[in-house]
Amino acid sequence: MTQGMEIARATRIACVATMLVSLASCSGESTTTYAVGGTASGLAAGQTVKLSNNGSDPTIAANGPFTFTARQPQGSSYAVTVALAPDGRICGVSAGSGTVGAADVTSVVVDCSKESNWVTNGTVYSTALSEDGEALYIGGSFTQVGRRTGSFVPVDSATGAVTPNSVVDGSVYTQVPDGAGGWYLGGSFTRVNGSTQKYLVRLRADGSVDPTFAAAPSDTVNAIALSGNTLFVGGNFVQMNEANVPYLAALDAATGTLRNWSVALNGAVGKLAVSGNSLYIAGNFLTVNGQPRNHLAAVDTTTATLTPWDPNPGYGQGVPAIYALAVSGTTVLVGGSFTTIGGATRTDVAALDGITGTATAWDAQIGAANSITAVRAIAIDGSTVYIGGRFTSAGGQPRMAVAAVDLATGLALPWNPTLALDQYSPPEVEALAVNADTVFIGGLFLSVGNQAVPGLAALDKLAGVARNWINADGGSL
Repeated sequence: MTQGMEIARATRIACVATMLVSLASCSGESTTTYAVGGTASGLAAGQTVKLSNNGSDPTIAANGPFTFTARQPQGSSYAVTVALAPDGRICGVSAGSGTVGAADVTSVVVDCSKESNWVTNGTVYSTALSEDGEALYIGGSFTQVGRRTGSFVPVDSATGAVTPNSVVDGSVYTQVPDGAGGWYLGGSFTRVNGSTQKYLVRLRADGSVDPTFAAAPSDTVNAIALSGNTLFVGGNFVQMNEANVPYLAALDAATGTLRNWSVALNGAVGKLAVSGNSLYIAGNFLTVNGQPRNHLAAVDTTTATLTPWDPNPGYGQGVPAIYALAVSGTTVLVGGSFTTIGGATRTDVAALDGITGTATAWDAQIGAANSITAVRAIAIDGSTVYIGGRFTSAGGQPRMAVAAVDLATGLALPWNPTLALDQYSPPEVEALAVNADTVFIGGLFLSVGNQAVPGLAALDKLAGVARNWINADGGSL
């Protein structure tokens, strides 16, 4: 190729390049991109809002500035919408559409301050609108109207004030603190804060869902126990994180990944308790690691080896059930529906040796006249054992659904709240918690003494009377 031909070829290439640049310029398109974003407000602690814009769908987890990850070229259109609002909120978008200019878009405003999903605590039988259509009047058998909280609510133990938190859709059966201000929750729930988080979730200290905890059970979680950096999980599931681990699994407490730890059970797990290297298990199983174990067993937390602990509860001709486990030193307290356990006759509650499973001499003497009894909750506080369930006597004294008995003797202590449900059914206590001066009870009851406290009460530790909790709006709970 001659020098003249090379010059001509270079000239043609330069001309083509110039034409391409010119065509791109004429088309109005630009290779320069800009961010689209704005400000979010009105989100309560633990709430998130999912936005959408041209295929980009970020989840905003806090009030303040936000920016879509996908940048857009100058001259392109943007249209920001709400893809998923947090439960209990209505989110509106202003200045959400337009054309990208020669600078970042920072003017989009997302406001989630308007509450929705107000609910009643009873049936609504009638509705009517005002003449101008601005007010809706409702009537029925309810006593309260308020924001839907979901199935897990942090309540101030002193005031009864409800703290804003992630909204859990479905039942929560078990919860344990994570040691960092947050919680692990297990249950039959299928959504948390609008996400499809099922059965097991970790909430951070601010109430938001921890996205790094990725455990995925296939069914309901009934029990959780935390030991160091391992989370033991029991329930109705047969898979965890798509691996076959029926009814019981050990997870990394931070990530939710499975540990190399496996116990073979032939039925669901209902309760768990950890003490040292022993994991105590209650449920609807008859064998563990191929060995006979009737509804109660213990395994090593490190090796998953079955221990000799074998209380073998019985219920006459019926099937026993275990509803509560609590550990005090070398003793395991068990509550449920049974008539024999650990080789002794005991009704619904027993103290068992933590190594052998044999019953100690302790006997709280649960009873009821013409009614089925059950112990559903146990809380140990120093030398006192608080017992909740369905019964009319405990420790040799009349006690209605809740009692305090001596840890050494099983005899009733003077503490004696008076619970009532209605004229047709006895009350039941399903949950117990104790702090320095208060015993908290939850269950099926309407009043304690002369205080109307349906379902939840804070009882004075000395007198047994219901405290007058005040919620954040200044009204009695």
